[in-house]
Amino acid sequence: MDITFTTTFLEIIREKKCSSQTEIAEELHKRGFPNINQSKISRMIVKTGAVKTRNASGELMYCLPTTFSALAATSPLKSQILSIECNAHIIVVHTAPGAAHLVARSLDSYGKHAGILGTIAGDDTVFVTPTRETDIRRLSQKLREEYL
Repeated sequence: MDITFTTTFLEIIREKKCSSQTEIAEELHKRGFPNINQSKISRMIVKTGAVKTRNASGELMYCLPTTFSALAATSPLKSQILSIECNAHIIVVHTAPGAAHLVARSLDSYGKHAGILGTIAGDDTVFVTPTRETDIRRLSQKLREEYL
């Protein structure tokens, strides 16, 4: 995807109150991108880290993390993670508001070979489930070393 499309996509997310991918597509069509389909929009949402969240009026809408520009940095997620704790079964990662989806995506990218079975993300909390054979305390410590 070219830089013009990416820039336009980011402008729409920042400026419009789009609550669905259909609304994003309509805005892109208005701005000269008539052949954009849902799968392209979905890929851009993932690529840019856009998340659906409630605005001050309580409406669900797509938005970018407040520190999206920091994503170009070497360790962009470090500033978004507040704490990493575990018990005998699950690791809980607390993040800045709106950053949990980005953190979860990063953790999911490690995969089972690193001991992560999967994640569940809310707005500011990520639950990390280790694989059966993973020492949860060791994994939790490894994540703290990497992200804190």
